Amino acid sequence: MQSLTHVVHWDEDLHRWKEISAEEAVVSYGRKVSAAEHVFVCDICNQYVLLAYGEKNCPHFRHNSAEENKNCEERTFNASGARYLPKECELPLRLNGIDQRGFFLELGFLYVPEDILQEQEGQKIKIWLNDSRKPYTYLVERLQEGSITYLFAGEIPAKSYRVEAGAVLANYWPKNVHGISDKGKLFDFFTRKMLTESAEVAIGKEYYLLSRRKLTSFPGLFIKKICEKAAAPLPWHLYIIRAESFERPVAHFFRERDYLLTDALTKLQPIWPPYIEKPYAIQHDGDSVWLHMFEGKEVRIETNPRFNAFEKHFPTMARGRIFEVISKERQQLVSLGRTKVLQYMYFWRTDFAAKIHIPDVKVTDARGKSVLPGIMRHLPPEQTLCIEGAFAGKIVLRRRNIVIEEWEFQAGSPIMLSNLRMGDCVHVFQGLDIFWQIAFERLEQADDTLQEKDAETARKLASYSGEEMPMPHSWGHLPAKLQQYPQVRQWLHHQIRRSMISKAAFRHFRKFVSSLQEGF
Repeated sequence: MQSLTHVVHWDEDLHRWKEISAEEAVVSYGRKVSAAEHVFVCDICNQYVLLAYGEKNCPHFRHNSAEENKNCEERTFNASGARYLPKECELPLRLNGIDQRGFFLELGFLYVPEDILQEQEGQKIKIWLNDSRKPYTYLVERLQEGSITYLFAGEIPAKSYRVEAGAVLANYWPKNVHGISDKGKLFDFFTRKMLTESAEVAIGKEYYLLSRRKLTSFPGLFIKKICEKAAAPLPWHLYIIRAESFERPVAHFFRERDYLLTDALTKLQPIWPPYIEKPYAIQHDGDSVWLHMFEGKEVRIETNPRFNAFEKHFPTMARGRIFEVISKERQQLVSLGRTKVLQYMYFWRTDFAAKIHIPDVKVTDARGKSVLPGIMRHLPPEQTLCIEGAFAGKIVLRRRNIVIEEWEFQAGSPIMLSNLRMGDCVHVFQGLDIFWQIAFERLEQADDTLQEKDAETARKLASYSGEEMPMPHSWGHLPAKLQQYPQVRQWLHHQIRRSMISKAAFRHFRKFVSSLQEGF
């Protein structure tokens, strides 16, 4: 009988999952091993498999006939040469609005060249949840030029998401996106983005876990419940979770949810030529790109399209490998994976002499809510900010005009600022330019009238309901002009994110802005 070819077991000495052959398993265990013993795992479908052998049969692994999920590729053919498909990359799904009352989900739409976006003006983007009858609909104009754009995708997790965006944009985004299965999904704690299936989980790193199951901590695994959201047939539970040791029960906990516990995360880093890094996209102007893959045990690199891209391997003394990817296309997809895609990024050949749009830095508080630049009269929740730039840069914290600390950051790598105080000022630099800043200043007595007007206007705007209309695209510049009205500004930012606004609120806000002589 032909044996399964992608089987792993937990190596106690190496503290990681390791591939094993049926012959090696017989030598190590000296007996048959049932799937119920939870020893051997299929690396393709993450289900436990059995070890069998006898007088007539050679040693082999096979799936348990009692499994509910029988969709594994190795059930139907020998996948000894199985490779994940580079085109399997999905759009990022992330949590937002996290607090004790709940959360909502957003689907990220990857960077599309500006000339393509301009050609697609008026085109609609639709997000369908499961088999829903009504999608969330947005205009292409909602997309940010030169960056990723997250669009609201509902408050209740869905098992699948389907994207409709016309024939042209379909070349840049996948049609189907996997959602949240009943057994749960992990999200990065800082970016709040969902981890892909078979993704690596690092010891000591915190994640969000969204699951229908009630969970509690056990030795080696920290679990803290954040909130619960009612849904049929069972509620959803949101936890903060952290692996604290390489114990076997901890490794199996993550493996059962399709994740791989590791002590060193695999990372793909461009090293040449000079480039501009954006979320999921690398802009360069070379005929080839040199990459360093850190760690990458049993990890492959794939490119798409393959017919015009070639890989060259070079030895390195550092942990990992070096690749040269030669591309003749404007758009080249490079991904890492084992049997499933772990990471991916698009490489864009760009004329650096052309004008390149620089998006704003992304800043959120401890609850995942967006924080706008300007002056704030109160500290953020837990006195914490999370700052993520689209480009590498520097963060400077000043306290009473004295520099307290500086941090260097890379594109897409968030920095947490904690223990903030009134009187602090945060500057985010890209090169020598300040492109985002915020100051925490107490409200002076003379500003009481403004504070009252801000609070009353925000309360009134939030009270409106009824018939809605699309959010005017021209209002995108207004939050920056409402620094003296932080509560109104926050309300406006929320409406822009929703892309819809009640007609009554629209009329009231228009009068409010007109009274400030901002104009429309």
